[in-house]
This record gives sequence, C-alpha cells and structure tokens, in this order.
Amino acid sequence: MTEIPGDAPSVTLESSDVYGFAAMLREHSAAVSEQVAAAVDTFGSAESMRDDRPWAADPRNEPAQPIVDYHGEAMELAVTQLGDVATGLSRLSALTAKIVGRFQTTDELNAAELDEIHDLLNPTGNRER
Repeated sequence: MTEIPGDAPSVTLESSDVYGFAAMLREHSAAVSEQVAAAVDTFGSAESMRDDRPWAADPRNEPAQPIVDYHGEAMELAVTQLGDVATGLSRLSALTAKIVGRFQTTDELNAAELDEIHDLLNPTGNRER
C-alpha cells in the first residue's frame, strides 16, 4: 500500500451515501470540463499560427516566437491533463455506481470481500493488482 506523506493535504468528502459520492464525482467531472473550456477562452488556444502563417512571419514578432511556441505547448499539455482529470472522475463515478448497483445496502457492501468487488469491476478475471 502506498504511504500517504505526512504533509499531504486532507481531503474531505461530504456525502451521505456511496450513490451520492458517485453523483458528486460526475458533477466534478462536468465542472472540470467547463473549467478547461474557460481556461482555453481566457488564455487562448495552443495555436502558434496567425491565419495561415506562423505568428513570427512578421519580423517584428520574430523574437517572441519561442514564447508563443512554449505557450502553445503548455496549453496543449494543460488541456490534455485537465481532460484526463475529467475522464478519470467520470470513470470513477461509473465504477462507484456499479458497486452501488451490486451492493445496495451498507451491510452488503461491508460484508463484501475484496475479490468479489474486484471481480465485479474486472469481469475478465484478471487478478493482477
């Protein structure tokens, strides 16, 4: 098991049940997607072109071209990373909802064996963890 560093920030999740947790994750996924769109609107796209030519085609802009290129690369990476966060939250929500669908009560979930949950989430039977 991975050790949690002592200086790691605490995470507080307020949900009365696991189904609510799944719904909360789905909402966070949608919010992250909206934040990605807002960031692109605010900071511009990853384009280093102006119309059909490089931004530095105008000699006055040439010294700034490396900055424009770096900005473009950074924006592409940020959009990809934030998109991956949204995808991860969405998938975690789906997995949580699947567990809730199988173990409908707290007692059923508490009585479940780890292998039973693993088999539910990995129907191929792959036991690697």
